[in-house]
Amino acid sequence: MVLTDGVFASSENVTLPESLLLASNVKILLYKLPQADDLDIYLSNNSLLNSICRVNGTFEVIQEDLTNPLYTVRSYFSYLAATLEVAVNGKPLWSNIYQDFEGIGYNITSVTSPGKKKTPPLYLPL
Repeated sequence: MVLTDGVFASSENVTLPESLLLASNVKILLYKLPQADDLDIYLSNNSLLNSICRVNGTFEVIQEDLTNPLYTVRSYFSYLAATLEVAVNGKPLWSNIYQDFEGIGYNITSVTSPGKKKTPPLYLPL
């Protein structure tokens, strides 16, 4: 996951080691925080977006006027949910037993399962 103002991609030709990234099964999630004087918010003047697409990555601009900033990075959370689902074979994941927060002496356990809906996909496929 990369959060950037896009300055590193200000030149017209930005290259990624695509074959290495694909062979290593790396997922690139690039989020741009645009500056006030940014004339190329969507990086349309360089080759970075094409390169990200070729390695099955994502690119999103984080806008300033969001009421829910976490919604902008939903692809990151969706990817985490999809990864967890694959890792636990679609079954719920139970935590180890731990003491209750208030120290009363109860043993607690938690269960998590990624939220999803199948049509349209809520998460990015692996």
